[in-house]
Amino acid sequence: MVSHLHKLFPWYDKNQSRLAVFYDYFGLWTGVDLFFCVSGFIITKSIMDKLPTEHNAKEFFSFAIPFWVRRIYRLWPSAWFWLSFTTLATVMFNQTGVFGEPFKAILYQIYAMLNLANTYGFECTKQLSCGNNQVFWSLSLEEQFYWIFPILLFLIRGNKFLIFMLLVTIIQIPLDRGGSPLGFIRTDAISLGVVIGYLSRKEYYTYFEPNNLRKFYFKYTIPLLLILMLAFLGTWKIVVVPWSTGIVAIVSAILVWIASYNKGYLFGNGLVKKVAEIIGARSYTLYLTHIPAFYTTIELIHRYERHTGKSLTHNYLAYMGLATILLVLYTELSHRLIEKPCQNYGRKIT
Repeated sequence: MVSHLHKLFPWYDKNQSRLAVFYDYFGLWTGVDLFFCVSGFIITKSIMDKLPTEHNAKEFFSFAIPFWVRRIYRLWPSAWFWLSFTTLATVMFNQTGVFGEPFKAILYQIYAMLNLANTYGFECTKQLSCGNNQVFWSLSLEEQFYWIFPILLFLIRGNKFLIFMLLVTIIQIPLDRGGSPLGFIRTDAISLGVVIGYLSRKEYYTYFEPNNLRKFYFKYTIPLLLILMLAFLGTWKIVVVPWSTGIVAIVSAILVWIASYNKGYLFGNGLVKKVAEIIGARSYTLYLTHIPAFYTTIELIHRYERHTGKSLTHNYLAYMGLATILLVLYTELSHRLIEKPCQNYGRKIT
């Protein structure tokens, strides 16, 4: 969300803004790869125990179809709602034009609903024709993983599966994916998450536990340094190596590995963990709602300025304050009224 914060300020200038200088040195797009890695870990942990022992079509479908149905009810209703929200806003709530053009929004929504926004995203980015829902490319990539993953897990068993996922990772790490369609189909971070999830079920996994992180000065400094590394690796100002995306996947995997033991090695078990759990439970919805919240803020403040004659240009506090209120409101309502009920229903019918 922070990497998209510039979308909140209509006066943002990538050549002069202080925020632009921040982005030059801290490319926070790397958070997407951390999200991929976490997703791969969680899904693997949740599905491994359900893997059938027999190899036949009946067992496969009894294993894969419930998984796919739960994913559909977990992800699609919220995503389709917010896609439709921003598309409708292009014609109903768009005096500023911030929500974009209706045709572009509709076209991108179609690709996003088909889980192909990543393949479309690279081409439309070059043509500046993506509309207002460009963030959905990463969700499409994740969805594609969810469709393929049960098939791979069923067909490739035991250590062969582990070796396969490692090969998928190793092949991608040295690739230069900057400005390339490869960046929109990258799976090294999510594959490393799968590897960690797979290994975490093994008895010998405890031998690799980072016990030194129990110490106060390590449990705060090491995670903070790793997070700063992620931010620096995403810099646009200084590109150290052309394959920095692969390094981002590795650093993300280290963070997920540390967290996988669930012993407070990342910032302890206190307030930070509680806040992180609340945000984590709503992370998917936050990702869906932050752009609609930002654009609604711009539209509302524009209408306020026209009505009162007062200008709020460069008033960062006003824009961020209203955006925060809308973000919390949109997220909580969507989480409680759409995401959780649909997720529970998906679990019930499978």
